[in-house]
Amino acid sequence: MGSVIKCVPLLIVFLLFQGYSQDDGMLWSPDLKLSWSDFKGKPDRSSRIAAVTASGISYEFSSLERDGYYEVDYTVSTFFYPSQSWYRPQMCDDNVLSHEQLHFDIAELFSRKMRKIIDGTRFTENIKKEINDI
Repeated sequence: MGSVIKCVPLLIVFLLFQGYSQDDGMLWSPDLKLSWSDFKGKPDRSSRIAAVTASGISYEFSSLERDGYYEVDYTVSTFFYPSQSWYRPQMCDDNVLSHEQLHFDIAELFSRKMRKIIDGTRFTENIKKEINDI
């Protein structure tokens, strides 16, 4: 459980975007490389940063009780949200795009960490809370 606590601060950043519809999102895959045309949002005029990558982790699960423990069928997915992502062309180049890709890839890293924790957890009748805690 200690590893879960260590992940919480970084996961908060990704979960900020959990309210976005998956219909708007691009599912992470090893072959998906972002391009500037994927960034469809409008830049924040009050910000001085070059680009924003909005990405997030979503999950869903179902369970079946057996002998006091619950077997879990789950999906953890990582998404990039084009309508919430933006860039300033005059400030961006291929290096900045690689940096933004890395943000998306880091979100996938945390999806993998979540999957690993779920795989190693024996769930009880408090499964919903236990999954939410992860």
